[in-house]
Amino acid sequence: MNGVSSKPLFFLGLPDLNQLVCVTLSLQEHEDQEPRTNQVKACRELVLLNADILACPAVDSITDITAVMAVQFFQRGFLQAFAVRNRLQLGCPQRVFPGDLQCCLSYSLISRLAPRWNKAGLYLISGMQQKMFPHVSPDECSV
Repeated sequence: MNGVSSKPLFFLGLPDLNQLVCVTLSLQEHEDQEPRTNQVKACRELVLLNADILACPAVDSITDITAVMAVQFFQRGFLQAFAVRNRLQLGCPQRVFPGDLQCCLSYSLISRLAPRWNKAGLYLISGMQQKMFPHVSPDECSV
């Protein structure tokens, strides 16, 4: 390179991880439904319902969702009510690791900035469904 270093656009200090809690939500298996689709739908709903929760589909499972939130928010019972309403199994609260926080922050940020877009690899795609499938409404094509 030419010796010029680029500066990052965003600066974010790491919050006190002792004030946060990480919880795993697990989908109950249904043979007639696709687990990965249900996982993504439930995760998006959780992220878009409340700004105090960061969540992402678990990397190592097609039925788990990882959620990170403040301890005080967890104690209010919103997540527990969400789990009951959506028939999700709530795991035990655990310590938050920086990697979990990064994954949940990244997924939540993209979901909130572009809620009607779909992710394909590293790209966000919007409007392609109408060109490829003109007889199907955009709501039916969304992931």
